[in-house]
Order: sequence, then C-alpha cells, then structure tokens
Amino acid sequence: MSFTIKVNTLTKGLQRYKDRIGAGTKNGVDFKAKSQIALQLLNYTNQGSANDPTVPPIKTGNLRGSGSVFIGSFLVQITRGEYGVGTPATSTNTTNLDHITIVYNTSYAAKLHESFNWSPGPGSEKSGDVGNKWLEKHLFADSKDLLAQYALILKRETGA
Repeated sequence: MSFTIKVNTLTKGLQRYKDRIGAGTKNGVDFKAKSQIALQLLNYTNQGSANDPTVPPIKTGNLRGSGSVFIGSFLVQITRGEYGVGTPATSTNTTNLDHITIVYNTSYAAKLHESFNWSPGPGSEKSGDVGNKWLEKHLFADSKDLLAQYALILKRETGA
C-alpha cells in the first residue's frame, strides 16, 4: 500500500504554534520560558541539583560571581552579589533568540572547567561538591528536568 501526501499541514501547524508562543521574539512566551530555564540551569550550576551536586571551585567567589545568562543578545541575569565580587559578562556575540548562553567571565574559568589536575583549596572544601566541568555535568544531569519545565511553562502560559 502506498499513498502520497498532497498537502503539508504539519509545517503550517508548527508555524501557527511558533507564532502563538512568540518564538523568535523577546516578548513571547517562548522567551519567558527560555529565560526561566536558563536561570534554573545557572542556579543548578552554582548551587548543585538533586541530579548532580557539582559546583564550581571557590576561593574568593569571583568565579561564581562572574556568571551571566543571555537569551540571544539579551542579558537575563548575573550572579554578582550572590557570590563574591566577580565581573559578569554584559554582552555576547549572538543575536539568535534560540541560543541560551551561560558565561563565567574570569580569565581562569575555562582552565578550571577543563582541568582534571587541580585540588580544591580550603574555600572549595567548605563549599561542598566542588569539581570541574560543573556546567557540562548539569547540562547532562538536568536536561530532562529542564526540558520538562520548559514544556510546563509553555503549557501553562498558552493553555495548550
């Protein structure tokens, strides 16, 4: 048995839904949901989550205090004031509203993130489950929960 689809109704339906949630705009439900999910990921990253307790190393608090979250080029949140006196990033090089960017704006953030050969100092030991690849670990450990939260926000906000 074979059949031919003569009318593509899926593309039109998806476009109507994207329009309904305001995908690609700063004023839509999609932007609001992405912002909340990105903030939750930053919170998990700095404080640990039920799925993974890993947090960034801490000595002075500058690293944790340098966190920023962007949706496209829009700054959504910074962590300065919560942790130390870091200098969060204030801009990013993407304008695509489908891109969520989390930045730790210190000269040593990437080195600590990627390093396997470091040992925690006294501040890190007191802080708890400190380790490298803290952001990457939370992306893997918490992605299903974050996606489910995103879907719930869209459902709640659109009544779908």
